[in-house]
Amino acid sequence: MGRREEIEKLSQVVYDSEDLPTLEQTHQQLTQLLQGMRQNLQGTTDEDVVNLLNELIEQAESADHDLKQKIASIRVDMMDPTFAARKAQREREAAAQQAQADEMARKIKDGIGGFLGGLGLGNAFGLGGGTSSSPAATTGGAAPAGAGITCASCGAALKADAKFCGECGAPVVREKHCTICNAKLEAGAKFCPECGTKA
Repeated sequence: MGRREEIEKLSQVVYDSEDLPTLEQTHQQLTQLLQGMRQNLQGTTDEDVVNLLNELIEQAESADHDLKQKIASIRVDMMDPTFAARKAQREREAAAQQAQADEMARKIKDGIGGFLGGLGLGNAFGLGGGTSSSPAATTGGAAPAGAGITCASCGAALKADAKFCGECGAPVVREKHCTICNAKLEAGAKFCPECGTKA
């Protein structure tokens, strides 16, 4: 990795991370990098090399300046008695946002499969749900072993883990659970009653 790429990578850590040990380690890396470049600067008379090193040193010094300010700010925050609670809340919110993003991606994927399945095109696109592969079609109308659920829209027998009906493409309605603590969520609930995570 070249020096410019290394500086850019360390700069990204400065702006993205809120973890104090990570930031302190990044400061050490920037300090070592600056020392090496300054030594190289003293040992060369090539004008192009001098100009490049000065540019890189300026970039690294700017990132290190921002980094030291961020470290100082975090240390001040840590003296606040509510710091740990606020940090934990930020982590919970980040985890909930990631869980929501993952769930949205899954629903989009499953939704496309269910829609195409309702048109009888699911198998053609490798997304499942075509009429030829529906539980009713493969079992002559009888529910498969361990199914126990039927489509609320058309009454077709469904597999226990089905998310969409293979006959009509309607979504399967199930109990909702919190993505963090797995507590059961009541219909229409906006927050988990156990841990307070946004539903």
